[in-house]
Amino acid sequence: MSDHVPAHEIESIVRMPRSPEAHFARAVSAEQRVYILHSRECLATHADLRDCPHSLALDQGIDPEAWPEDVPVRVAVVDGRLAPHTIHRGPDCLVDKHRACDGRAFDPDADDVVPCDCSCHAAEAAPAEEAA
Repeated sequence: MSDHVPAHEIESIVRMPRSPEAHFARAVSAEQRVYILHSRECLATHADLRDCPHSLALDQGIDPEAWPEDVPVRVAVVDGRLAPHTIHRGPDCLVDKHRACDGRAFDPDADDVVPCDCSCHAAEAAPAEEAA
């Protein structure tokens, strides 16, 4: 069963701000352990985050070959297991200079510029949407 990590610690462990909708995780190589940063939506939905489908999937184990070590990744449940998705973060977001990020990142697989996936951009968009 997944272990509970205090909310005030998990963002610094995963090295990401909490996202409104997306789950992120980080495989910490020194501990041989995966930490999940649940979305705000998940926090509001589950009284015990160990009951979240992402936590239950982590309990089924991971494919270590699929996981980059020591970097945050967006995650999803794939075939009943927790799996990483590539995150595209702009160079400024990578070094916690979120206000300087222009919202673009480089995708080495596509060899092209793509939108930055950092949740700081979702936070910026929320006030504009509320004003509309």
